[in-house]
Amino acid sequence: WDGGSNSDYYLINVTTGKKSLVLENCASRVSLSPSGKYLVYWDNTELGWISMPVEGGTKKNITSLIKLSLCDELNDLPDDPSPYGIAGYPDDEKHLLVYDRFDIWSVDLNGIEAPVNITNGFGRKNGLVIRYVKLDQEAEFINKKDVLMLSAFNETTKEAGFYSLKQGKAADPVKIVTDKASFPGGISKAEKADLIIWQKGTYTSSPELHISNLNFANVKKISVTNPQQSTYNWGTAELVEWMSFDRQKLQGILYKPENFDPTKKYPMIVYFYERSSDGLYNYMPPAPSASIINRTFAVSNGYLVFVPDIPYKIGYPGQSCYDAVVSGTYSLLDRFSFIDSERLALDGQSWGGYQIAYLVTQTDLFKA
Repeated sequence: WDGGSNSDYYLINVTTGKKSLVLENCASRVSLSPSGKYLVYWDNTELGWISMPVEGGTKKNITSLIKLSLCDELNDLPDDPSPYGIAGYPDDEKHLLVYDRFDIWSVDLNGIEAPVNITNGFGRKNGLVIRYVKLDQEAEFINKKDVLMLSAFNETTKEAGFYSLKQGKAADPVKIVTDKASFPGGISKAEKADLIIWQKGTYTSSPELHISNLNFANVKKISVTNPQQSTYNWGTAELVEWMSFDRQKLQGILYKPENFDPTKKYPMIVYFYERSSDGLYNYMPPAPSASIINRTFAVSNGYLVFVPDIPYKIGYPGQSCYDAVVSGTYSLLDRFSFIDSERLALDGQSWGGYQIAYLVTQTDLFKA
């Protein structure tokens, strides 16, 4: 009834087959530290990470002294918020690196030492979601002597990039590179050289493979994956902001045809599904879909596409959608004379389909 997938967990002696129950009716995934000394899991009741010595010992909430939320601060679903997750285990196997919304914390697996925000609150102060980048996929531990590679995403501007962090004490990460782009697919490091391979793309540029050193210098692009794009009318994507009817500052994306003419009137399709503005720099090639428009195909054929974010008040999903989507549409109509107010459409599937069924009982703004 609670929507979860609770499980019992056992330790099994692989020699004798003897098993012992260690966790009952646990709603979280459970992980073992690399050498198997500790069992770690998220507790939805305590809203913290729980550590338990495998060889016997007391379970402890090892993050109880952290006063910031370690689970989804923006959770607006009638369900428990998901934890931001674990970065990994330092090689002393006495600590664990965990995430809050923006930063990384080091916590004592025995729950004795006070937690340390190793990124020094830099992420939260600057609106950057900072995460550990694992360069060696075969490494079981995080070497405490290594300089950490960190990814960073700006929640406001949607820019992304990478920082470095010397371990040993809390410190502000040092910027390596940031750009108005996305870096999908992570980073892979050469085994015997300080070279990395990575992707970078935008809405107008297909994500291409690049090679560089660890400082993202001496960059060489080594792929051209979508050259045929140049022969088509593509599009542009821009971030827009407005105040919703319930006085929340919201963001969304406005897509326009590549050959956009501000003196003309364009029909506009409003598509939505929860929050989408973080995908401002995502590349979207034309592709078929079972039930939603392809944004690039639509703008290539002369439409504007507006994708607004929707925060939900639990128990009022339809009204939440109205407050965000209709206010955003009116905001664009007030600002831009090139939108044809007589040719506005809604598009959504599944959860978005439910919301459209609600919207059309509340407004005559949309034609289709």
